[in-house]
Amino acid sequence: MLRFLLLLPLVLVAAGCGVTKASLLGDYTGTFNLSEEQKKNPATAFLDGMKPKLTLKDDDTFVLDLMVKTEGTWRFEGGKVFLKPTTVMGVAIPESQQREMQFAVQDRGKRLEGINPEGDVPLTFVKAES
Repeated sequence: MLRFLLLLPLVLVAAGCGVTKASLLGDYTGTFNLSEEQKKNPATAFLDGMKPKLTLKDDDTFVLDLMVKTEGTWRFEGGKVFLKPTTVMGVAIPESQQREMQFAVQDRGKRLEGINPEGDVPLTFVKAES
């Protein structure tokens, strides 16, 4: 009985998280979360109101449509989604220039919250209802 009581919290946490690679598959719509300063800066202001589209596929590839089509590979690890772009508009990105993007998985996989290096514009994706 004591063993059961000790394991119960672990079982409840594992059951509650419920996020798997399979549950992340599908289409997402993005929103840039611009600060007031970024909205006034012409270099970033154009992003306000844009709605990038992201598709996570079962074969570990993704398609990101943000003015131009970007494709690459993705993985789910440690509660995060990692996107590694490999082509832009069908042209290969040199390995030395490939920059991985990270997103924290939230709301049981319904939201991907961008984890941004300093200076990048925060990006959030919300999963389309299926």
